[in-house]
Amino acid sequence: MLENNDKNLKEQIARTLKLMGYTGFEKNKVVFGLMDNASKRIDIAILDRLADKEKTELLKISKAKNKSKILKYLSSKISDLPQIIEQAVSQTVGEFKRATDRD
Repeated sequence: MLENNDKNLKEQIARTLKLMGYTGFEKNKVVFGLMDNASKRIDIAILDRLADKEKTELLKISKAKNKSKILKYLSSKISDLPQIIEQAVSQTVGEFKRATDRD
């Protein structure tokens, strides 16, 4: 549904996990997996905040696959959207770090 600026998100995850020394393939595998998980978490958080009528409108807007319009609509309905995105990424990365620290 909502995709944050992919390049910035990838860089944020790579820096947070200190993946800069890994090969491109290794880094991409981890980062893309985490981006997918974070994206799902963001989608759930957004849908939890929207009323049924707003969800229907979002679905209509999403069909055009215009990221700019989707983001504009969501920003008009959810004032703390950047914080929701940041929190979802932080939680996803944190869970990954905790899981890998145990191994």
